[in-house]
Amino acid sequence: IANNRLHHNAGRGVYLSSASDCLVVYNTCYGNGMSGIVSHGVNRQGPVERFGEWGIVPARNNQILGNILCNNMNPKLKPKGWNYRPELILPNPANNPALFAGNVADCNVYFRNNGEGLPWWFNWGEKVWHDLESWRKDTGNDLHSIVADPLLLDPENGDFHIKPGSPAIGIAPVVGAIAVDCEGKDRPGDRLRSAGAYEIPTDARPPAATGPAKSAAP
Repeated sequence: IANNRLHHNAGRGVYLSSASDCLVVYNTCYGNGMSGIVSHGVNRQGPVERFGEWGIVPARNNQILGNILCNNMNPKLKPKGWNYRPELILPNPANNPALFAGNVADCNVYFRNNGEGLPWWFNWGEKVWHDLESWRKDTGNDLHSIVADPLLLDPENGDFHIKPGSPAIGIAPVVGAIAVDCEGKDRPGDRLRSAGAYEIPTDARPPAATGPAKSAAP
């Protein structure tokens, strides 16, 4: 799932429901009514002959890298009563490491200025973190991610290019299978890339901030 502009849907930007071995990379998820990216793992029954001794559909080994998750939980689109929900949801590996471990999120850009707060979750609020620093410390995820305005050009009118100077430039890893962006422009193979659906040369990137960024208060 790569190079997509997923925006202003009533649901989620990307939704992996008990899915495994998926790569979610270089997407821009903006202004959707629910979370930006969800990869959840629940005790969903499947045939024992396919899913082993537990008969549970696994949710493991998904990689969520180099995405922009911005202003989801759109107040105009979110379900009634849904408050303080995350941009990103991952499975809880402690529930069963054989079924739910190996999921990785990193090198993403998170941001909200729509008044919704910015937590991180395992599953449906099973565990909640209120800032990026504690999420990193407890889970090991998003060690190279940031909370910062990605400086999208005109997202409310459908233009998700990033402006020169965006902190999304030069933060994403090289994923060799994805050689171009959503417009067919080359993504570099010898240096860090832009997060989100559009590539901009890394020489436009501002100096990196020091220390882990934190989310806005709820």
